Amino acid sequence: MMGIAWSLLGSPALRLIDSETAHSISMRVMRGFGETSAGQNMLNALYSSTTP
Repeated sequence: MMGIAWSLLGSPALRLIDSETAHSISMRVMRGFGETSAGQNMLNALYSSTTP
């Protein structure tokens, strides 16, 4: 689902601006998402350690 949204909205929008600005915007959005509880839960699920 997220991949479809990205391919339809995010990727084309970032192509309209220069690469440095696109990178800055992307990093800001990802950092903001990582600071939310939903983002932290997703990151914990993706990168949790299975070894004790």
